[in-house]
Amino acid sequence: MNNSTRGMLFALVGAYIAYMGFQMYKNTANGTSTMSMQTTIILMALMILAGAAVIVYGIRKVVLDAKEQNQKLEEIETIEKSEEEKEEDEEK
Repeated sequence: MNNSTRGMLFALVGAYIAYMGFQMYKNTANGTSTMSMQTTIILMALMILAGAAVIVYGIRKVVLDAKEQNQKLEEIETIEKSEEEKEEDEEK
């Protein structure tokens, strides 16, 4: 699994964690949970913050991987161009 795929999975997991925090609040507001509202709000906030952090980490991983791949491609193109120039010089 490459870094880009791993980053996307991190982002999806972060979204799910944030979703679970919101669902916890929704269940307490509807009266289907036995937790107090104060406990629910604290846990919901922690879960949403944790989810957001994981989402940001995953997106950063994807962006950094894309930049790294672009740099490698540029290096390869530069090497190929210099090799072609050397071959042209040798032919002359």
